[in-house]
Amino acid sequence: MSGAEASRDHGYMPSAELRDAALAEIMGDVAALHKSVRDLAAIEADIDTRITARVVELRALCADLAAARETVFGQITAHATNQAQKSFREAMGELLGKVERTLQGVDRGLTAHAGRQFVDRMAVAIMTATFTAIAVLCGVWVMLRFH
Repeated sequence: MSGAEASRDHGYMPSAELRDAALAEIMGDVAALHKSVRDLAAIEADIDTRITARVVELRALCADLAAARETVFGQITAHATNQAQKSFREAMGELLGKVERTLQGVDRGLTAHAGRQFVDRMAVAIMTATFTAIAVLCGVWVMLRFH
């Protein structure tokens, strides 16, 4: 059987040229596929590098934000402390003012009381002296009259 007869029986004609052409086409497809895989690997490596760099940037940014947050919290705490101290000083100033006014009132009261006490004691002394003098004079009169 020749090639022409075989093609009539089976419907195709195998030839070295067709086989070589098919193999060349397959090898071309394999080469294109291999090139595509290499390109894909390069793209994947580039993407991995970019993502890794972006992750490093984001981590640095997160660290900066955390430091900034701590700084802000520190400033807020310092401001709150200053406000609390200011409020405490104002409240203590008001309280000390009230205590000072109260003590001045007590001092005036004690001074007035001490002055009244002196006057009261002088009045008692004068009254005692007066009653004593009256008693002595009465006693002298009684002795002179009945003697």
